[in-house]
Amino acid sequence: MTTFNVENVLARPSMKEVFTVFDFETTGLDYMENQVVEVAAIRTDLTQELGRMHMYVKLHEGKKLPDFLIDNTDLREHMLTNGVHELQMMIVLQSFIGNSTLVAHYLPFDAAYLSKFGIRHESFLCTRSIERFLNPTESASLDPTAKRRGVKLEGAHRAMNDIEATIGVLKSQLKEIEERRIPRAHISNMIIDSEERPNNFSPTYAKVKTPKEIELSGKRVKVRDKNSRFHNEKGTITEAYLQGVVKENKGLKIDGYDGDRILVIQLDNGLGSTVLNENLVKYNGGFPQ
Repeated sequence: MTTFNVENVLARPSMKEVFTVFDFETTGLDYMENQVVEVAAIRTDLTQELGRMHMYVKLHEGKKLPDFLIDNTDLREHMLTNGVHELQMMIVLQSFIGNSTLVAHYLPFDAAYLSKFGIRHESFLCTRSIERFLNPTESASLDPTAKRRGVKLEGAHRAMNDIEATIGVLKSQLKEIEERRIPRAHISNMIIDSEERPNNFSPTYAKVKTPKEIELSGKRVKVRDKNSRFHNEKGTITEAYLQGVVKENKGLKIDGYDGDRILVIQLDNGLGSTVLNENLVKYNGGFPQ
């Protein structure tokens, strides 16, 4: 009898960064009360597509497809009758993601549904947050973002159509970030909490920012942590974020609430950077000349 040793090659380190761009269609906004009914995902290194998946998900017992999905998409209940169970879909999706960088337009929404099944990815990009960071006065919704960046979007609010457009948006954003010499670390795992769309869920490894945290980049500070070898050293804030902050809205569950402001400081002494809570530094006025 022949035996096979099956290795999850998707979990191996890749020679080039691989992204898994995904999108859920769901029965509602509250991930604790609602479910996923459609998922689409594409693995890509942004030069070629490496694979794609698309699944319909069976409705939970006694549940109906809500009117807003029927009115705004071509999804119908008969399309879900032979769909997979939600847990089965999540297992397949987790394997498909592997060790890639996870990408979604407004990732906190989709990540909330992942978290319900214990899936907490360490590396991700939220294209909506990146757009808010790059163009703070413009709408960051997918349709206007795609148009602004010359990306075609047909059949919005269907999972595969949305992620194909999101890939184009991501390519354009990463090109702009490189041209503007913005460090990739600034946008990695970044979630922007804005009045336009308040953050209702923070993925475990998220760096939540508001305009306040963005404005702190470049500020001068002095370390006042007496337990640190950098006590009294001066430096410049290269990044600031709120750890695990979300806002309560419509009864959504609070996940990972902490609320400390975290600062990444480039030290003047040439010894590199340090990461400190805001209460362990003293602000030294304005921005460096």
